[in-house]
Amino acid sequence: MPVSARRNRGAGFALDSGSATPAYLQVRHRLTDLIRTGRLKPGEATPSERELARSLGISRTTVRQALRGLEDQGVLERRHGSGTYVADRRIVQSLSELTGFSEDMRARGQTPGARVLTLERARARPEEAVALGLPSGERVIRIVRLRTADGEPLALEDCAIPERVCPPLALEDVSDRSLYAHLARHGVILRRAVQRLRAIAADRPTARLLELSPGDPVLSIQRTTWDDRDQPIEFVVSVYRGDRYDFLVELKPHDGR
Repeated sequence: MPVSARRNRGAGFALDSGSATPAYLQVRHRLTDLIRTGRLKPGEATPSERELARSLGISRTTVRQALRGLEDQGVLERRHGSGTYVADRRIVQSLSELTGFSEDMRARGQTPGARVLTLERARARPEEAVALGLPSGERVIRIVRLRTADGEPLALEDCAIPERVCPPLALEDVSDRSLYAHLARHGVILRRAVQRLRAIAADRPTARLLELSPGDPVLSIQRTTWDDRDQPIEFVVSVYRGDRYDFLVELKPHDGR
């Protein structure tokens, strides 16, 4: 007769000592189920190693092995001196589709928002002029926005658009609307974009806005966007929270091989 499953209150689940599945994998699977069903929520602490080991009747080494696997998967995160917590839901964004932040967030059932930090007509910076094919000294409309999802700061966008593309843009409030939708209303059709991604450390101003610590890893993306006449109409540098974003790229064999 198989040994009955060990019941406990500390872990919120039981292990089956008669199962061929190793104990550490059982712990891992049970915790994953608790998170998937919402019984353990993002930001909520898991029972400590000691509590899990005592209530399940297994060693702390076994518990530690189970938790480490979930940490490696990004499901749990260990906070020094505080404990182990369910990681916040990460946002997976495709780098193969030309979409805006607002569209991405609505597709995930979240409410996009923005706080406009800068909205001005200004001379193009050198990198903006090169990307947009502008003569030296040409003016652009510059929009710097802190982008949020359900009120949480996720990204900092610094965008430049040639003034000739959409002159009324600087007069409108873009804090609660999609910039791409606004451009579409002015007859601008987006056709393609090139993006460059790199990992950097957050400087103090960026960290403050994104509610991070200075030096925390962030993802910087430079994007140049062209319209249907193959004219560059946007150059934007976006900085995303590295603890909340995964960027996905679909790869296909060259020439069908």
